[in-house]
Amino acid sequence: MQQAAKTLPQDPIRVSVLQRVERDIAHLTDKIHALEQQPHANDQLLAAYRLMLQTRTEVLACLTGSDDHYH
Repeated sequence: MQQAAKTLPQDPIRVSVLQRVERDIAHLTDKIHALEQQPHANDQLLAAYRLMLQTRTEVLACLTGSDDHYH
């Protein structure tokens, strides 16, 4: 989180959004890992979390300018 915040102009709203997206990514990654460890993981729930993780990762790429697809 600290690294990305340092590379952006210090716009407090943008930094706040960036930090929130990074927290979401960390939480979703942990949640997916925990569900995958369960013997009878709910496949639909896992798919939903993976989709949320994908979209958060894409948002992060847009915010940091690391994905040329959106430029």
